[in-house]
Amino acid sequence: GGAIRPNIVFLMTDQQRQDSIGAYPNSVAQTPNIDSIAKDGILFTNAWTSTPSCTPARAAILTGRDPWHHGMLGYGAIAQQYPYELIHPLNDADYITASIGKNHFGYSSGVKWSPITHGYQHYALYDGLGSGMWTN
Repeated sequence: GGAIRPNIVFLMTDQQRQDSIGAYPNSVAQTPNIDSIAKDGILFTNAWTSTPSCTPARAAILTGRDPWHHGMLGYGAIAQQYPYELIHPLNDADYITASIGKNHFGYSSGVKWSPITHGYQHYALYDGLGSGMWTN
């Protein structure tokens, strides 16, 4: 058989301070499920955001570029596709990719709201506007 590849699960929450997760030092929070994930995986202890604004920060994670280089400095329109998106190399390496929740990678408005999926194979996306989930 081939080499065993690691599973990659990237969890991101909105506006959650470091001390609200029990796995971090000086936290009094009780979060046993998140703590278990941190124990068995990677716990980022020196992570910083390129911007405190939600959508530009998420676009930075998607592209690996800061807002001044991916072009989204505020809550304006998100590109339909960026020159580089993290998900494509994972797809090319035969990973199964999914985005679930309110990813804020953008949506197209028109007759019916539809999210911009940026190459994820599977998705169940919340629009953040109270209209429900959009899935494939």
